[in-house]
Amino acid sequence: MVGAKQALNRAFINSTGFIKKILVITLIGVIIFLSFSHSVVSVLGQNAPQFSDIGSSWARDEILKLAQVGIISGFPDGTFRPGNPVSRAEFAKMVVSSFASPSESPPSFKDVSQDFWASRYISGAQVMGWITGFPDGTFRPQEPVTRAQALAVLARIAGWKEEVWPYPIPPSSWATGTVAAALKNGVIRENEPYWDLSYQFADQACERQEVAAFLERMLEKVRPALFSSVEVAGQTASIALDEKATFLLGLINKERANAGLNSLEWDSTLADFAQKYATEMGTNEFFSHVSPISGSFQERAKVLFDQGFTFVGENLARVNNIGSFTTEALLSSIHNSFMNSPTHRDNIMNPNWTSVGIGFWSDGNWLYLEVCFGTR
Repeated sequence: MVGAKQALNRAFINSTGFIKKILVITLIGVIIFLSFSHSVVSVLGQNAPQFSDIGSSWARDEILKLAQVGIISGFPDGTFRPGNPVSRAEFAKMVVSSFASPSESPPSFKDVSQDFWASRYISGAQVMGWITGFPDGTFRPQEPVTRAQALAVLARIAGWKEEVWPYPIPPSSWATGTVAAALKNGVIRENEPYWDLSYQFADQACERQEVAAFLERMLEKVRPALFSSVEVAGQTASIALDEKATFLLGLINKERANAGLNSLEWDSTLADFAQKYATEMGTNEFFSHVSPISGSFQERAKVLFDQGFTFVGENLARVNNIGSFTTEALLSSIHNSFMNSPTHRDNIMNPNWTSVGIGFWSDGNWLYLEVCFGTR
């Protein structure tokens, strides 16, 4: 299950409310096959990671957005080091974490061994046709990725055609058309510090803050539903507390039945997994697939693979100010938000799923929810 089309995004969706009370629901979703992570971007929340040295960075917001979902990370001393160069191996990991999946097949480059830390990410990018290496058969993973190289990969992902370059980069530069396409599509911008129009522009090392900005803007381009706000209207109804899971499962299976898909069976292992994580998010006041306590979804899901699951995924939702709404209204709104998001809908409607478990946590003001899907 390797491919950019299977990336399930963390997203907000807009929906117009029709009564005075408005629910604000935050959604994120992810899917993984065996032990490979497949998380992408989320909105910047109040509990996003913080770094001590990005206050003056022009890419501060982009850095925080990507750090929140684990696409990029900082250093043990609490810094991000935004001006540091990014190696080609590091860039491969960032790109694959954003748009595809690692691959178990070893890359074919003679200087990347199978036990190299980024081997699966380099292989994943190679499988997708995003990287080709050098004529001598090497990848040179430790070398800094240049702006030209980074933008060429992003252009392949987006399917951009080369554009005519109106500025003084030498005509012989292989990156002329690629950089022009990135400029036209807003991934690079003339008002940012790296822009100098010199002949060295394309071949200079790409900084960590630059890569963060380029990736965040690419995610905006190829997944336009990301980073928008979610507002859905509540309705009046009543449902007993111990019927929450039954009610939401009924909504999910109704959607699947209408599409000719199999109904999902309740699985206690998935339910325990979902309940534990919903509680962990609620009691520790964070909202992300990457927990500061138990790690990434990939790490947390190891217990599910040990129980015989081969394909698992999760959708998460968080709702504030829930006291004015009935449980049925809350769950209906969350379900509608999932179904209105193409990526979360893909998770619910995935024909590979056979089982599901749902976990809830609430303190009367916040509701945290996880829907965990699986196939044994």
